[in-house]
Amino acid sequence: MSKNIKQVGEVKMKGNETSSFFMLLSFLPKPFKLNIDGDNIIYRNGFCTKRFTLSDLQEVYIKTTDKGPFACDVFFILVTNKGRVKIPQDLPACNVLLNKLQGSLDS
Repeated sequence: MSKNIKQVGEVKMKGNETSSFFMLLSFLPKPFKLNIDGDNIIYRNGFCTKRFTLSDLQEVYIKTTDKGPFACDVFFILVTNKGRVKIPQDLPACNVLLNKLQGSLDS
């Protein structure tokens, strides 16, 4: 161990403690997921799933924060008649979403 780093404590789990720990982890939100199939957009944020089509969109905003470059700092805010969805720009499918949004402006 390096001279500059001190070990403060150690966590040991055994038996039921381990299964309880993993059970608690199962309640944590799952990672964000964005699926785009044609004009259908499905967004999962760990707590809920939102489904809508491009034609459902009423407004689109882009929100930026000062969290970058170590965290996502650009978000798409998609507004439908059912509510709004805040989608982080760092999701793999966001390039597809941006292309779909730009394409829908052409028509």
